[in-house]
Amino acid sequence: MATHSILFAVAEGGYNGSNAIVNNTSQFYLDLGKTSSYATLTLSDTSAGENLLDYGTVNGLTVRVEDAYQTVPEGAVPANTFDTAILHTSSDGFTDAITTTPPSADEAANIEIGGSTNTWGKTWSTSDINNMQVRLNNPAEPHGGDSIALLATFVYVIVDLSLIHISEPTRLGMI
Repeated sequence: MATHSILFAVAEGGYNGSNAIVNNTSQFYLDLGKTSSYATLTLSDTSAGENLLDYGTVNGLTVRVEDAYQTVPEGAVPANTFDTAILHTSSDGFTDAITTTPPSADEAANIEIGGSTNTWGKTWSTSDINNMQVRLNNPAEPHGGDSIALLATFVYVIVDLSLIHISEPTRLGMI
């Protein structure tokens, strides 16, 4: 089994959403408490990294969100969540969302959504992978305006795949 990382060139929405496509320490937020424009972040255009001509069999997709955490009022139990879905172009729509609870601010970590054997209920073609979009949205902040559902620094997708085995050609009849 092999892996390949999908990097995005375009980010729309979120707060400082463009920080989600640059691998550095600048943060982006997914936040319900400010305005609705911060509640959805869509990443698209997979041209920021190399695309493969053939992904063979896609065994799983992992959306990796780096340096992720949530904020809540002091003394409150972290309960914020957000949803993640991936555009599947063959079915002309997004996958069912996976809801995630980020760690608290003092436990910031890399979150992996999906996994090496999770195909998000779809069969993925090379075209689907090379045209994918990731949508982070639907933040839930039970503690209200003093909370931020997600703060993080970078988002990309790891494709777990089985390459098609091509046999070496043989020469018959050669002396």
